[in-house]
Amino acid sequence: MSSDPVRAYGFTPVPRNLDKLLEKADPHANPPEKHMVDEILPSFTDLSKEVQSYAKKELPEETYNHSMRVLCFGLAIHAQYLPHIPLPSGAYILACLLHDLGTAPQHMNSTHLSFEYRGAILAHNLILSLTPPPAEPITPNPHPALAESVAEAIIRHQDIDEVGKGNLSIVTAVLQIATVLDNTGARIELIDKRFVEEVCERFSRTSGKGEEKRTWSGCFAVVVEKELREKRWSHTTKLGQEFAQGVRGNWAFSGKGLE
Repeated sequence: MSSDPVRAYGFTPVPRNLDKLLEKADPHANPPEKHMVDEILPSFTDLSKEVQSYAKKELPEETYNHSMRVLCFGLAIHAQYLPHIPLPSGAYILACLLHDLGTAPQHMNSTHLSFEYRGAILAHNLILSLTPPPAEPITPNPHPALAESVAEAIIRHQDIDEVGKGNLSIVTAVLQIATVLDNTGARIELIDKRFVEEVCERFSRTSGKGEEKRTWSGCFAVVVEKELREKRWSHTTKLGQEFAQGVRGNWAFSGKGLE
């Protein structure tokens, strides 16, 4: 692994304006590759497996499945359209698994913090608690850098607007791209249709049956509306009710029978 924590843990700066970052991503000239889920997912380290186990227990089923779809979509887009920018899979896996930790009811209802900030604090502390200190002193110590990269990405994964001034870390940017894609359908043309279907088959956008059926779009819209209603100072107010409506109206998935 690189001794440079900026590169090794995904702090490489990229434009916050995602259109600028993806300006050369042309699905007509360079059609989306036909990935398979098992091919795109990297091997999980022991740390990633522990965090995955934690996420399965801590998150509602719908949120966990969303996190895994974000992981798949982000890796596919990065591999094809941003391969020149190093994306450490370890940091990205953890950021995906934990990015909506703050929306879990037990955390969302226990704080005045915006859910992204609460989730980032929890994720940072979790990663440090699961990563024992090295036997030999290392400079820089990699464990804080990994936890900080994940926390940075969680805090800023909804730092979205039309201006897009400034920079993001590459982990944050790919997390943003994939999260917004799964939540609203934006840029879905960058991913092969069959790959989208396979991801949604593996990590379903629905749960329950009949009158108990729940969709990811409906579940997350409720979370956004709750944050807007109960935390009128929260970061989500930057996105507003229009964002909740965009999530509910995610035709890119519901229109294809995937919800």
